[in-house]
Amino acid sequence: MVVITAMVPKLMAVAGLALWTFAIPVVTGPPGAPGVPVAIAGEASASVYWSAPSGAVSNYTVTASPGGASATVGGTSLSAVVGGLSDGTSYTFTVTASNGSGPGPASAASNAVVAGRGAYQGLLPARILDTRLTAGTLGAGSSVNVQVLGQGGVPASGVSAVMLNVTVTDTTAPSFLIVWPAGLPQPLASNLNWTAGKTVPNLVEVAVGAGGQISLYNGFGMVDVVIDMEGYVAVPTALPPAAGLYNPVVPNRVLDTRLGTGAPAAPVCAGQTISVQIAGTPGVPSSGLAAVVLNVTVTRTVVAPSSLTVYPTGSTRPVTSNLNFVPGQTIANGVVVKLGTGGQVNFYDAAGHTDIVADVSGWITDGTTSVGGSRYVGLSPTRILDTRTTQRVGAGTTHVLSVAGNGGVPAMGSTVPPTAVVLNITVTDTTAPSFLTLWPDGTAQPLASDLNWVAGDTLPNLIVVKLGADGSIDFYNGFGMTDVIVDVVGWYG
Repeated sequence: MVVITAMVPKLMAVAGLALWTFAIPVVTGPPGAPGVPVAIAGEASASVYWSAPSGAVSNYTVTASPGGASATVGGTSLSAVVGGLSDGTSYTFTVTASNGSGPGPASAASNAVVAGRGAYQGLLPARILDTRLTAGTLGAGSSVNVQVLGQGGVPASGVSAVMLNVTVTDTTAPSFLIVWPAGLPQPLASNLNWTAGKTVPNLVEVAVGAGGQISLYNGFGMVDVVIDMEGYVAVPTALPPAAGLYNPVVPNRVLDTRLGTGAPAAPVCAGQTISVQIAGTPGVPSSGLAAVVLNVTVTRTVVAPSSLTVYPTGSTRPVTSNLNFVPGQTIANGVVVKLGTGGQVNFYDAAGHTDIVADVSGWITDGTTSVGGSRYVGLSPTRILDTRTTQRVGAGTTHVLSVAGNGGVPAMGSTVPPTAVVLNITVTDTTAPSFLTLWPDGTAQPLASDLNWVAGDTLPNLIVVKLGADGSIDFYNGFGMTDVIVDVVGWYG
């Protein structure tokens, strides 16, 4: 249909003469088809993203197939959440743009996603990218897509998210790296932050995007990127499986070689492996678990640059790393690791000497227990706190952060309330050596830490933290001043 605007006469005065003028007829039509949408699944919902079509747009309608559930948003929006979906069902989505002339043609169908929460499957770590070997060094302001489905033990289909250990090295300038689902808009968030010359690792849990890929973006300078596959989240099923369910706990220290907790009170030396009992420690059952979530810190590092590898006891040590460090550095990283023989985990130091500290924050079922647990929903990363724009965090202070109901995490009163969240935490503008501890609001501060730094450091860490009854978490800074940045990347429920 074509709409012709009627000519409207107007009286104008020109050089003292009265003249009748007529508006030029405006001919408009419906908008074109929006770009091919990209979807990521949520609990009984999906988030859908697209690019604008040609022509003026007053609103967009996103429609699910099968079932016809839909959502309508204004013409300035390029994303929408479609609710009313059935968990365990696969959906595709089309987008139609409309204006005063009516609706335009529908877009092509999106990628297929399965609504609901998925169970976690741990893997033996495997390297899937090393730009030092592929001449793929990332330059300033550059991005690259990385195939994750079908790589490193991950199936070619049936996967909603992946768990990666991402390391940046050969860094030439202060910068940051963003990791997000391919095909989605680049988010205002970051996964790794560093200064020139630093090698920094971080655990990353990211939803799988278009084509089974994820996207990487480097802000400044040149950087090499190394990615090790640690595990994946299977697409949801209508009924939860017995295996792969997450059970968060208040953080508990299971290893501290400085004090003799979990291992002899002695640094770990070059080429040495220690085995640490995890099953049966406080908050962790002695059986029925396949993997654990740890926060691992190396400190009092001396002699030589090194790397630390964490892997199941009794299995062959993989050619991967979880932490990389130089003498004098204290650094932490999240690790999700399968349990090995006797419910133990190995820690291997490649070179130099270091003390190792490990805190457990949760465990994952192996299918032999009836305990149950939570399943995972990945999100497009969303920033929910940046104290650089509010108020800095002082020494010895505790702060409460409301997470439920923010950044795509459902409220505690939802049909499926969150039990834990996956956060990327960054500290910056640090003025003294210190540490940051996170724990569920309403519980006592644990003897644990999530980030450790020296003055001037900018460091990230991925934290899986249990929520308090009100949907909040607490965080505590030990010494000096620091800014804290929090990006939410997913939740368990």
